[in-house]
Amino acid sequence: SGVIGLWWLSLVPMIWRFVPTDLHTCLSAKDRRDVGAEGAKAPAAGAETAASTECFKNEAARKTIWWAAVLYELERTVSQVAIEVVASLLLEIEFGWHPDSIGMLVALGFILGVPINEVFLFARRALQLPDATSARFCAMLGTVSTLLLWPGAGASLLGSD
Repeated sequence: SGVIGLWWLSLVPMIWRFVPTDLHTCLSAKDRRDVGAEGAKAPAAGAETAASTECFKNEAARKTIWWAAVLYELERTVSQVAIEVVASLLLEIEFGWHPDSIGMLVALGFILGVPINEVFLFARRALQLPDATSARFCAMLGTVSTLLLWPGAGASLLGSD
């Protein structure tokens, strides 16, 4: 678990570098492209080949992005389930919790997830945080929180036993 925590922690600089802080430029470029595509006239006979080549490029880019999103979601889901299973195992073995109590804790986590998300969304709207800032905050929080998987990190960071 410590190796996984270090691997996720190594992603912090990449998240900081590659998650854009200002999406306005990207959104403006997309809007201009969308308006240009809607206002375009029918292509001339010689331009059909160029248009079909561009269509293939766009389709290939879409497929690449789609598969990258699928693989990211698969990795995220596997990591999330693995952390839940390890937490349950640690509570049972290390702390002597009964499986019924662990099940109640997991259920409580699912039940509280929605209200906590709503509080986050309310705070985000109240503070008028842009999407990129929220995405960076959530990515950093998730990445840094894996430090708690490191043995002894809870004692040094949170002062627990």
